[in-house]
Amino acid sequence: MGRGRVRRVAVAIALLVGGTTVLPMAAAGVYNPAETGAAVADPATGRSDRFPVEAPAGPIATTEGVAALRFDQFLIDPMGLLLRIGNEQLNDNRIRAHYLRQADRLRTKVRSGTATVPERVSLSAYLIRLGRPEEAVDVLTPVAGRDCRDFMVFANLGTATQLTGELRRAADRIQEALDYWPRDWPGMTRQQLEWYRQVERDHRRLLLLRLRERASGRARADETVDELFPELRFVGESGVYEAGQLAAAMREKLPADALARVQQLLVWLPADTRLYWLYGELLNAHGEVAAALRVLDECVYGRQYQTAELRAHRLVLLEAQARSVSPPDWLPGRRQLTVVGSLAGVVVVALLVLQVRELRRRWRGSASAKGCCR
Repeated sequence: MGRGRVRRVAVAIALLVGGTTVLPMAAAGVYNPAETGAAVADPATGRSDRFPVEAPAGPIATTEGVAALRFDQFLIDPMGLLLRIGNEQLNDNRIRAHYLRQADRLRTKVRSGTATVPERVSLSAYLIRLGRPEEAVDVLTPVAGRDCRDFMVFANLGTATQLTGELRRAADRIQEALDYWPRDWPGMTRQQLEWYRQVERDHRRLLLLRLRERASGRARADETVDELFPELRFVGESGVYEAGQLAAAMREKLPADALARVQQLLVWLPADTRLYWLYGELLNAHGEVAAALRVLDECVYGRQYQTAELRAHRLVLLEAQARSVSPPDWLPGRRQLTVVGSLAGVVVVALLVLQVRELRRRWRGSASAKGCCR
């Protein structure tokens, strides 16, 4: 589930030897018992692709706590992989092809009535990642009755239902997952389980916040970021938005693991641009201005998310980055450039005068020679 140094080394070794790296089975919020980080194989050649399947699992939970993934790592894996799976337009999309094959295999078992509950959970995860949440809801609903105590069923059903636009029902399903949350689960440590439960609570809170906005009748409830962390405002000591700064009073309201929690939510919902915007604001609050600007750029241009506040914050970060780009140390200062430029100008003028004089001298000499010949 984690990244960290040990995980990266394990993945690298597995890729080098062409084998399979075994990772925990859940990308929290979208649980998939069938995937343990198996490498994607091309059925035509039998060769494995160069990335693990369902490895996008977000921050790792240990006895020492939870640390957010590095920004560059997070953009590649999990975000890059998850968005690739959901993209129907990419050519040679082997990871999506793997998900489609697995979904077809499990659909056959569901239709024949031989699918187990974990297989239905896995099928729902494949379908959610492939952008087919309605079908995922249909797969899970028959087993989500009163006798079901499988938290994965309700967690996946909650995510799929949210993606169909039914936020109230999605929040109820996630609450059921929390009600049946286990103390122990095969393949997960207690730290991982507790971490997932924390972020499932965040997920439910996110849904309730958006439901409240809908009920308020606001024309554009998405004009600002989700208030996932109560009373937190992204302002500096000046009281306005600043690049790389967060007021001390606001920092007290920012949980230490806020960045990791939003990363985990994005693993569940990688196409949620408003949530991605919140991730960018958290990066800026942590002083990662260049990373924050990259996220806000992607929101505005890549995802076409246009709000006045988002554009204004992006402009602040863009101007700050422009100011931070200083000339190399070996370049002279403005005063030195002025003096050197003036001296160079004098030298150029002097050289031009000498050149004109030389041309005139030659012309006169040539004219005198012609006169003598006559």
